[in-house]
Amino acid sequence: MANEKITQESLQDIYSSINNVLKNIKTNDITSESSDSFSQLPDGYYLAELVKAELKTSKSSGAPMVAWQFKTVENGVCFDGDLTRTSINKSKGKVLFLYHSLKDESAMERFISDALKFEGEEPGKSLLEKEYFENAEVLHDALDVLIGSYIWLHVDTDKDNNTWTRIVSWKRAAKLELV
Repeated sequence: MANEKITQESLQDIYSSINNVLKNIKTNDITSESSDSFSQLPDGYYLAELVKAELKTSKSSGAPMVAWQFKTVENGVCFDGDLTRTSINKSKGKVLFLYHSLKDESAMERFISDALKFEGEEPGKSLLEKEYFENAEVLHDALDVLIGSYIWLHVDTDKDNNTWTRIVSWKRAAKLELV
């Protein structure tokens, strides 16, 4: 249909069809993460691959930030009050986003701490050396080094119904027997 000329009448038919579908949709309930691969994941732990990491400027604050994009590589797990481990079905292949503001020293320290959680070939040793955090240009290169790495993420919803995604250290993942 893209190559066909659309008449005003056929365009009106298209509009009518779209409007029939839209009238039953509550757009206030839809977010940019509402599609299937972006659907909200339940609280739990997810092994994920870092598929994208980039330096950006926050649209809301104008501060520099790192935008991370992860994809789960297997179904997640959660623990009940008795620490019984349960698989979270249909969570493999989901996309998670995480943002680190780099607006001040405290925020930068949190980012560096999380970036150092990516484990290298030697167990317990970071994939990145601390030299990667000496200046912005090298920090930018560090993000490229991390692409394709696996890391555990913890999704958690607080009492105000805010969902948080946090990077889990391999040491913590081992304590939880995730690895």
